Formats: sequence, C-alpha cells, structure tokens
Amino acid sequence: LEYQPGDAVGLTVANSPAAVTFVLDMLRNEQGLQPEQRVSIDSDEPISVEQAVRECMDLCCVIKNKRTLFTLAQFAIDDEEKNALHMLSCKREECDFLFNEYIVNQRRSVMDILREFPSLQNITLEGLVSVLSPI
Repeated sequence: LEYQPGDAVGLTVANSPAAVTFVLDMLRNEQGLQPEQRVSIDSDEPISVEQAVRECMDLCCVIKNKRTLFTLAQFAIDDEEKNALHMLSCKREECDFLFNEYIVNQRRSVMDILREFPSLQNITLEGLVSVLSPI
C-alpha cells in the first residue's frame, strides 16, 4: 500500500454479529423475511437481507438525535412504549434531560431500543432502512 502525506483512508465496519443475528431473527419472526431472500436497497442490484442488515444500515452507533426516536415511535404497537418514545423525543426541556440521561449518557443504540421496546420489533426492513443511517 503506497500513500502520500495528506492521503486519507476510510474504513467501513459491518454491524456486530450479535446485532445482525438479532435483527435477522426479528425480521424472520415478525415479517417472514429469510436471510437469503433478495431485496433492493439503494441500487438496482438485489442483495440478500443478511447482507443488507450487516452492511447497509448502522445498527450499533449511538443515537444522535431525537428524530430517530420519534420515527421509531411510529412503529411501536404498544401505547406505553409509544408514549415513552415520544417523551424521549419531544422538544420540551424535561425531554432534553430524559434524552441525555437515557440515550446519550448511556450510549444507547437503535439495537438497544429494539431490545428494550419489544413492540418495535414489528418494524419492516424498509422501516429500518428509512430510520437508520447508512454505514
């Protein structure tokens, strides 16, 4: 590998195997999607659901903004969970405190939220792609 001063290197890291397994199991159980099933994400060339989950969406980074939680709340089927997510994502001062204490300080990711709010586990692959940042 040759490089010159000022060159940059970019690394793209796939999601953790535990996160991929969790989401694949969730999609299989709730949506009937099989890991080897082909889907189109951001391109014309279909890829497997497993590859999409592993390489196309960032499941493990810390949630950076309330908009992610607000959007996830739309998929919650349990009213208490939906209300809790709305409370974490609202713009009031007390909501800022909750967001910082529960999400930022504890470095919670979307994976953490999917585990802690089980009614979100009915989210579709399309829903995940729309909510999550690409890797």
